[in-house]
Amino acid sequence: MKKTIITISTLALMVSTAWALDGEPKKANKFQSTLVNAYEECTAPSEQTGGALALDACPAVDSSANQCAFGDKSKGKVQAKTKDDVTVQVLLTKLENCEGEILCGFATARSTTNDCTVSGRCTAEDLVDFPVTAGLSGSSCCVVDDKGKCKIKTTINSNNPAGTITTGENTAIAVFNVKVAIPTNALGVVAGTTVAYAGVLVN
Repeated sequence: MKKTIITISTLALMVSTAWALDGEPKKANKFQSTLVNAYEECTAPSEQTGGALALDACPAVDSSANQCAFGDKSKGKVQAKTKDDVTVQVLLTKLENCEGEILCGFATARSTTNDCTVSGRCTAEDLVDFPVTAGLSGSSCCVVDDKGKCKIKTTINSNNPAGTITTGENTAIAVFNVKVAIPTNALGVVAGTTVAYAGVLVN
């Protein structure tokens, strides 16, 4: 049976107490997605996909080289909710070849806020592979147990300097990419081997 994997591109979260002042949606306080296995980017196409829309393609290469990955019975989901802060949750179950591995959540995002030094509203430089579950001042990652389970629940402000998410300011966070990865160090602040991406699976 063929399976098609689609990854999430752009969704947004809002942290605010004054929606109407900035032309933002009334409510955008939740990002939620399932997770799918990570594959390497296709850079030198040698074939095409089938179907009505033929896309240039490469033979699929698992980013984790088939180590620490989803199997037929595995599940994974990620969620972020806002209320003054951003609460992040990651849950993976029945992972294969992962026991003892440290897994952390990372996101590529762009924030636009009222909390600026000059402008009334400013957009920060994109954060690429920002450690949303480990942050810059501590680690809230997980160690996969002998049943292949990994569970994380944390907030952005608890893992970063207090006020990273400023209460009362209107901040839109566009989320371009979410992934779970084995970090390059014990603190979990730098992404190493990618295990899963936010996405959906079409059977």
